Amino acid sequence: MEDVPHHPASKTLWLSDFIRAHKGEILTDWMTAIRALPIARDLAHPVLLDHLPDLLERIAEMADADDGERPSLPVDASTAHALVRLEEGYDLGEVVTEYAVLRETILRHWERHGIRAAAPQELRILNRAIDYAISVSVTRFTSVRERTLRALDRISAAALGTDNLETFLPALLLVLKETTPAVDWAVLLLREGDRLVVRAAVGLEDALARHDSVAIGEGFAGQVALSGAPMLSHAAVDDPVVTSAAIRAAGTRALFGVPLVHNGQVIGVAEAGSLVAADFLS
Repeated sequence: MEDVPHHPASKTLWLSDFIRAHKGEILTDWMTAIRALPIARDLAHPVLLDHLPDLLERIAEMADADDGERPSLPVDASTAHALVRLEEGYDLGEVVTEYAVLRETILRHWERHGIRAAAPQELRILNRAIDYAISVSVTRFTSVRERTLRALDRISAAALGTDNLETFLPALLLVLKETTPAVDWAVLLLREGDRLVVRAAVGLEDALARHDSVAIGEGFAGQVALSGAPMLSHAAVDDPVVTSAAIRAAGTRALFGVPLVHNGQVIGVAEAGSLVAADFLS
C-alpha cells in the first residue's frame, strides 16, 4: 500500500494550506461554472470575480485559528459582494447560488487533490464560513433592495414635482440621505468633457462650491468614473485615493461612489459619505 503523507498537529491547518495552494484553480473553475448563469455570462472578469479571493483567504484564516481563538468571519467580503451583485441586477437566488457553487468547487478540488478524506472539523469550518457568507449576503442584499425600492418611490415623487434639473438634483440627494440612515452627506457630479463637475450637494454645501471639479481618474470620484464600477472606502479620511479636502475635513469614514451610466457611457458620479459608520449596510 502506498504511504499516505501525514499532516502534523492541527488538521485544520491542512485546510488553510490547501485553499491557499489551490486558490487559482478553485476561482477559475468557479468562474467557469458561474458563467452558466445568464446574468453572469457577459460580466467583466474583475466584476465576476469580485470579493471571492478575499472570502477564500478569510476561510483559510478561520482554518488557521486555534481552538481558543475567534477568527474573523467574512463579513466585509460578503457585504461588499452582495452590494456589487445588487448593482449588477442579480436576484437573491443567484447570489446564494454563487456561494453554493463555491462550496461545491472547493470540495471537488479537495477530492481531486486531497491526500485523504476531509476531516469533520475541516468540513465544519468550510461550511460555517460559506453558510455565514450566505447569511450576511442575504441579509444585506435584502436590506439594501428594500431601501432602494423606498428610495425609488420617493425619487419618482420628487421627479413628478418638478421639471427643473436644478431643483431635482438636490431633491434626489436628499432622498438618498434620508433613506439611508448612515449617510451624512451626498454629492452629485456630472461629466463635462474630461472632468466631473459638482452639480448638487447635501450635507457638504458649505465645504463644496457649485462647479468645483475633478479630472476623470483623479481622486475618489475620478477613479469611480474611470473604472465605471462602484467603490467603497471604509476609512476615507485616511485613504490616499481620497484627495478631496472637503471630504477629509468633514472626518468622513465610509465613502461610497457609484458611476452614473447612460447608453454605456459614464455621465457622472454620485458619492455618499458617513461620519460615524464604516459600512452603509448595517
